[in-house]
Amino acid sequence: MRTGICIRETCGKIDWRAVAEASPDFLMIRGMCGAMTRELGNRCEERGIPWGICLDWGTERQEPTEVLTEKQKRVSAFLEDMRPQEPIVLRLYDAREFMTLSAQEKGKLAGRFCEEVQSMGCAAGICANKYWFTHVLTDPVFERFDRWVIQQYRECTYTGTYRWWQYT
Repeated sequence: MRTGICIRETCGKIDWRAVAEASPDFLMIRGMCGAMTRELGNRCEERGIPWGICLDWGTERQEPTEVLTEKQKRVSAFLEDMRPQEPIVLRLYDAREFMTLSAQEKGKLAGRFCEEVQSMGCAAGICANKYWFTHVLTDPVFERFDRWVIQQYRECTYTGTYRWWQYT
């Protein structure tokens, strides 16, 4: 199993020596595809660490299609001069407005985001906790993309396929 580190672009100064000592196989930047994400991506590349992006759906009080369109625009602008080696994943749980949609509507929106990212030449995925993958993100479209399962436990008990498991 590959090991990785997830950092938020808002976490402040990164102890890159500690990151190097941890010898991660990859680093996921949880951010908004702005200047700080770009800076962290550059630091990873300088150190030879493959990196990807975890883009929060957020808690915007907008229609889900508006949120999706804004996220796609951010990713498109970001990818004009940066190219992560790991996927760009959309973090969905805790997205209140997203919860009001049917399973099919959730799949349609998430699928549209992932397909758009793939059309830009990057791998795409979905990030959610075990409960969401088991009970909320049930449309078959979610089977087509990498999954990052968040479950704070000593082992991942999610029975579906996944690429990453975050336990802290």
